[in-house]
Amino acid sequence: MKRSCKEKVNWVHLIGISGVTMAPMANAFKENGWFITGSDKAFYPPMSTYLIEKAITVEVGFRKEHLTRAYYRKKYSKGIRSGLPDFPTLVIIGASISSKNPELLFAKKKKLTVKSYPEVLEKHQIVDKNSIVITGTYGKTTITALLVNIFHKANKKISYMIGALANNIKDGIKLKDKTTEWSITEGDEYITSCYDQTSKFFHYHPKYLVITSAEHDHTDIFPTKKAYVDNFKKLVESVPQDGLIVASKEGENIEEVVENAKAKVIFYEYNEKDFSYKTKLIGKHNKINITGAATLARNLDIPAEAIKDGIETFSGIKRRLEVRMNINDCMVIDDFGSTPSKARGSLSAVKEEYPKHKIVVVFEPNAGNRTKEAIPLYNSVFKNATEVIIPRLSTTKTRDRLFRLGGKELSEVISKTHNKVNYFPIDNELIDHLIKIKGKRIILFTGSHGFRGMIEKTIESISAQ
Repeated sequence: MKRSCKEKVNWVHLIGISGVTMAPMANAFKENGWFITGSDKAFYPPMSTYLIEKAITVEVGFRKEHLTRAYYRKKYSKGIRSGLPDFPTLVIIGASISSKNPELLFAKKKKLTVKSYPEVLEKHQIVDKNSIVITGTYGKTTITALLVNIFHKANKKISYMIGALANNIKDGIKLKDKTTEWSITEGDEYITSCYDQTSKFFHYHPKYLVITSAEHDHTDIFPTKKAYVDNFKKLVESVPQDGLIVASKEGENIEEVVENAKAKVIFYEYNEKDFSYKTKLIGKHNKINITGAATLARNLDIPAEAIKDGIETFSGIKRRLEVRMNINDCMVIDDFGSTPSKARGSLSAVKEEYPKHKIVVVFEPNAGNRTKEAIPLYNSVFKNATEVIIPRLSTTKTRDRLFRLGGKELSEVISKTHNKVNYFPIDNELIDHLIKIKGKRIILFTGSHGFRGMIEKTIESISAQ
């Protein structure tokens, strides 16, 4: 149907659009007919590639002009739809956006509708009566994607949010419509936004909850283990009596977290003898994740054949132990292990799969694991690494008043329990060091940021040798 030139167009602008959740959210709104714009301080694969493939308009840097029709009329005169309002209908902000961001300040000045992405999911993706939420210190992205694949195989009508791009699932977000029966959502414990300090997962109202672990993390928000565990306990206690909690028996602090649950609690545990699924994923930790996904699906009466098919066809997630190169006795692996516990798990899986390889780790923690309180969490994390390399750490404007470990300080912390740690504040020098390493080796980039294109440059340099 041809749109009338006078018909008003819904316009959403996303501040921090290159985030792993924000970019798929932009595309979800685009598929629903909205005009999409967005901005970020920088763009790196895989999200930069994703946004280009989806033909979504993005701007580098944050400027108030990005929230005005006049700016796009001037810059993209042939691609601007008629009926576009003077300012966005909706402004969505990423969790890392500062309260001083010029685009956010402009949106508030103009009294535009501003929402965090969890608030948007709460309205447009969550199905309250059948809300499945997967949470925990680690494993939640994989379990969420597995459940989405399983529910697809069972022909269930679902909405979902996966906090990454899965290799065989279309996009990371699907919004609900009138036919949607279930929502499947990855529930992060980090703060919602600069103006909402509660955890994201409180916006998702789980009736069915999977919890993998409550190992102390995000010390910038939860300085003590008690604060971290208590936050999970609050979520568990919000699950209604007719709901269900599926919890890992092997997860840290799990018994304490679920002790006051109103809902029924079922524990899952990986047992090699009983594990009957074929899988493309590597590492014991992924078999534990598969066990958790299968346990919930069985208890929601998903047919056994759909569970088996969903698990065995699942081909993993981008930036979750993703092999980017494998030539000349050298593998380059890209991973999202941005916390001590995630890095430990990734290293363990790589060592298990490739026991005869040298493992060189380039590690960048997220901001929440660069505080003084996080220092004890690094003890013996890198025991399976041949060498640990710390790059120049990305800057963050979130919670500026807190002390942050710099790259040099972090390398000194790690060197207390590892005998070969190097800090490279200059990217090119880090790449030069990597390409000089010889022998049967794995270069594992692990962290939440994009490493400023260093992965791609390393692959290019090694391939040219």
